[in-house]
Amino acid sequence: MLILLIGLRTTILAMIYGFSIALVAGLIFALLRNSSSPAISWPAIAIIEFLRNTPLLMQLFFLYFVLPEYGVILPNRRSRRRDPHVGPPHR
Repeated sequence: MLILLIGLRTTILAMIYGFSIALVAGLIFALLRNSSSPAISWPAIAIIEFLRNTPLLMQLFFLYFVLPEYGVILPNRRSRRRDPHVGPPHR
């Protein structure tokens, strides 16, 4: 029963964080899209249309498989803490 409550807590926190980030990013992109300057509004429109017209799974594949090819490595702190076999390298 305890593990279900921990999962519920994690799910609610992820929802709150995700909603907060999406709200702030959405407001920023909405303001940029309504700008009178084409140099500001066109890139915002391109990003908005890309995010709206691609499936979420494809965006996740891009984050985890394409970005590392260009040197962008996303941190994976939680799995390092839970896996007892992952630790500092031996010298």
